[in-house]
Amino acid sequence: MTGIQSESKKSDKKYTRLLNNLLDIKGRDQNLHTKVNNIDSFDMTTKFSKTISNKIINQKQFTITLNEIDILDLITKVKTTDSPEIIIDLYAKYKEKLFNTKKILLMDPKTFLSTKNELLESLEEKRQKEKTRWKQYRRKVLDSNIQENIWPLHVATLFISLKTPTKELYAPLLLKEVQLNIQDEDIQIKSEDTWKINEKLIFMLSEAGLPINSDIFQQDDEFSDLLNKILHQLNIDEMSIDLSAEFIEKKAGDVKNKNLLFHPGVILGMFKPSGGQLRKVMQKIIENDEIDEILDVEPNKNIYKENVETFVTGRSGEILRIQPSNFSQDKALISSLIQDTIIWGPPGTGKSQVIANIIANVLANNNKAIVMSQKKAALDVLKKRLGKIAPFALFLLNDNKMDKTEFYKPLQKFIQMVENSSGFGQRQNREIISKTEQKMLEIISRTKKMKHFIHQFH
Repeated sequence: MTGIQSESKKSDKKYTRLLNNLLDIKGRDQNLHTKVNNIDSFDMTTKFSKTISNKIINQKQFTITLNEIDILDLITKVKTTDSPEIIIDLYAKYKEKLFNTKKILLMDPKTFLSTKNELLESLEEKRQKEKTRWKQYRRKVLDSNIQENIWPLHVATLFISLKTPTKELYAPLLLKEVQLNIQDEDIQIKSEDTWKINEKLIFMLSEAGLPINSDIFQQDDEFSDLLNKILHQLNIDEMSIDLSAEFIEKKAGDVKNKNLLFHPGVILGMFKPSGGQLRKVMQKIIENDEIDEILDVEPNKNIYKENVETFVTGRSGEILRIQPSNFSQDKALISSLIQDTIIWGPPGTGKSQVIANIIANVLANNNKAIVMSQKKAALDVLKKRLGKIAPFALFLLNDNKMDKTEFYKPLQKFIQMVENSSGFGQRQNREIISKTEQKMLEIISRTKKMKHFIHQFH
């Protein structure tokens, strides 16, 4: 038993980096330390109303029209005060940027009134451009989704704080995907989704000795059901927190409690909470000793090299290329087609050309392949590299806003191309190394060996 445990610990240590990479935790990760800046993240209670926060928590599905109240409140309060200190505090409270130069001018009695009027004028202008700002935010959400294939916009609540040995946590346990729509003059958020667990936070809590088993949560759980299940797992009888109350900002260093505490707040922002479930699946694969079977790596790297060289000298005429390539890229192409291969190289070394040539050979041999990328830009480059055979590759994005007609367009183009085709031309392959070049290499090799022999003889 002891031997098995020590072997398991070695295995865990061996794959720690692989497992942690699946979480994709950033340096300033909203899923682990949430901040409100009124640019990417918003406190629903202070920006809109407590009523809206309560609707988000209590309604399983909702379509809510948003009307900002925070800027109007700020304008009213700035108008009615003659204290520069109060104005500065109000800007901080409402998360409005106030430059140091303006603070200095406010503190000077000679420039106080003119500076106050300038601030009021700027706030009024911002209030009038409310719809434009939300359109820009919506565009940012959609761009993030297209580029990273992850829907980012969520409402978040059930905030906890905890100081662990490795990190200060101040983040939501529950999140719900929402859509942001601009309908005529209305700004709306809509959700038909269920609440989900913040997987990154669950992992960090588990590491701190507070495991929460997300498998017990059901698809049709109400918010109250989820809350009770979480409290039960944490051995907490009840929670006396008004979740729809104003969110309390905490900076780095503010979280000092080593016992888990709950906090109020409903936040709209760009969260990317996934990764924990992937990590759990990978952990099971490792525990079942399946990882080495999946990644069946030959420790003797010379075998890989010999396989490629044998193919180059004997079967290189079978290789099809739609992109120009050098000998190094051709070797990577061949290796990919005949054995498990990792192609690595800095930007500009021709990786996308090699991938395009790999796909061409896969298609030419009536096989299938899946190409995945975290970034859309990489797929765009690849699509361009594929040129005329691009319709044979179906490009899909995890885009919540993709119209069905957009999805079917490439399929229609492919069908039309096949139906109107008069047949495919003769496949033209070009040998990587010609017979003459092979003979020259053999002569060079023999000459080198001869020189080595003569040198040893002398």
